[in-house]
Amino acid sequence: MLELGHSHRRAVVVLWLWAALISLGGTAVAVYQNRVVFIALTCWFAITAVLTVVVPRVERPGWSHHEDYSPPPPRRA
Repeated sequence: MLELGHSHRRAVVVLWLWAALISLGGTAVAVYQNRVVFIALTCWFAITAVLTVVVPRVERPGWSHHEDYSPPPPRRA
């Protein structure tokens, strides 16, 4: 996720969205087997997929991506 361009915080949120989609979606399908649930889950899937793949590729003005990042040197004890 970080290599796609997500920040740490945004990567965690996207992972939460995928986990919630799988867990709540599976429960909703098991309990309510109607068309509204399937439409809602399809929309949720599409939004989460867009947030996962498309959003990190949109550059913010003045923001340099991870290619320019150099981690701080390790701390010595």
